[in-house]
Amino acid sequence: MAELFNFLPLEDLGGDVTFEADSAPFGDGYEQVSEEGINPRRDTVDLQFWGHKVDDNLDAIKAFLDRHRGAKPFLWQGPNDAAPKLWMIADRKYKWIRHNGDFLTINVTFRERITP
Repeated sequence: MAELFNFLPLEDLGGDVTFEADSAPFGDGYEQVSEEGINPRRDTVDLQFWGHKVDDNLDAIKAFLDRHRGAKPFLWQGPNDAAPKLWMIADRKYKWIRHNGDFLTINVTFRERITP
């Protein structure tokens, strides 16, 4: 069973919706386009966390992200989701910034994991 990511990000969330498609352009300007697979829609969500590394669980968030390493899916309920679904760390990376000793900012993008 996938582990649940249950940390609350800062209020302002953003993301992208991408539609996967194959295209074949022709010399006269015509282009034939078809959806890629049965799930062509891909969601990503950009998250930011800020606070004290211990008191606000920033160390625990880093540990969770390190455990999943961009290769292991996890459950998370996004802002537009009725129930948790599978996500992965986009591009297998996150960014952290240390502020004045024990305060951190963590930026990470989650990419929806499509399952059969």
